[in-house]
Amino acid sequence: MALNQIVSEGIKDGEVKNADIATASVDINDINTSSGTAGNTTYLRGDGQWATPPDTDTTTPADASVTEAKLNANAPTNDHILTADDTAAGGFKWAAAAAGGATINNATENELVTVASTTTQLDAEANLTFDGEQLNVTHAGTNTPENQIVLQTSAVSDGGGSGIFLKNSGSTTENRYGSRIHTIRENNGASVFVISNEKHGGTTGLTEAVRIDANQNVKVSAGNLVIGTNAKGIDFTANTDDESGAGSVSAEVLNDYERGTWTPTIVESGGASYTYGTQDGWYIKIGDLVYVAAYIKITGSSGTTSANSAISGFPFSTPDAYNCFSGAYHYSVSEAGGTPKVMRLNGTQLEIFKKHEYSHAADNEIWENGNERFGFGGVFHTA
Repeated sequence: MALNQIVSEGIKDGEVKNADIATASVDINDINTSSGTAGNTTYLRGDGQWATPPDTDTTTPADASVTEAKLNANAPTNDHILTADDTAAGGFKWAAAAAGGATINNATENELVTVASTTTQLDAEANLTFDGEQLNVTHAGTNTPENQIVLQTSAVSDGGGSGIFLKNSGSTTENRYGSRIHTIRENNGASVFVISNEKHGGTTGLTEAVRIDANQNVKVSAGNLVIGTNAKGIDFTANTDDESGAGSVSAEVLNDYERGTWTPTIVESGGASYTYGTQDGWYIKIGDLVYVAAYIKITGSSGTTSANSAISGFPFSTPDAYNCFSGAYHYSVSEAGGTPKVMRLNGTQLEIFKKHEYSHAADNEIWENGNERFGFGGVFHTA
């Protein structure tokens, strides 16, 4: 006869063992529970109720309440790490760290790290820092070029080289909106240094601006060489062919060049005034030497014309009292060949003399009978 029902009061404690229950002979329906429903998402509690487990456990362990021993892992050892291991008690164990871990030596804020001579270590470089915006390369200040960034290319053919592109825009267009400094290797192995940038309003990308060739000559490829500070210029002090006579060298900087026009005007101490058909003047200034030329055609006059004559309107003045001119002539309709004159620049006025020497009277023959023409050229020193 089969045993269909057993009353719990009729079984002694410990009388039913695992061996007495056939495999899979007891299912959920055979378990009498006080409440709840058995299912895939429920569990049987100790009070005989089927219950659904909570979604999350909101209980937070107190600080320092979880210790190594509570992890149910193998006994921890110094310099070991806790690793997951499904074959160990509790699923964790302490294990030695993998060999080859690198040590960073002497690290401080913003220092970049490089591989040390022993590849198992890293060195923080005190002379190489980056703060997120600025890269600094510094050294102790010796004369050797230790603080340098080297960009090296393996190209050995003509045209190879390396460089830095400095972009001032968020555009991703290649070689646009910025400047580039780079080298170009020539086929003889020499190096050319080039600076390129994009012209104002340009649309075609970079244009070469300055080049230093293999002979160290500087070529301004586009634009002008602009001296941005007054009284500065090109310094020739390296020239060894200095003056060796009784004089002395006072300056070896070429600091000015200028070319322009001016308006020559005849003035007389007697107050006469003139009308002109032509008043042309030109000048070139190189350093403190001024080359001038002028041509005047007189068509009429008013007032007394017998007083001493001079020409004013010079673009620069002279600090010297006796700056002579050469090649000065007075032309008139009554003089077929013209009359050579001696002229002296005094301040900003050119005094005119009748003859070839200063001992003669100042010229009062500028005006005769109309259509007089007067031309001259010369050079003088200015401050």
